[in-house]
Amino acid sequence: MAGLRCARWLQRRAVRRHDERHPSPGARLRGGINVVREAVIRKGWHRRGRLGAMLRRLDRHLP
Repeated sequence: MAGLRCARWLQRRAVRRHDERHPSPGARLRGGINVVREAVIRKGWHRRGRLGAMLRRLDRHLP
């Protein structure tokens, strides 16, 4: 499972680098999603019971 998390993290990092070099409306949307994702992780909400389970499930379907 750890390998999958690493691959997902690397993919997101590659997409972020691409978006920085090629700005577009989709890139801005993904940037906003990343800002929210980072805030959720920083506040630890992804570890909170049902809320955390819902956020983790949602995260699997976001770019």
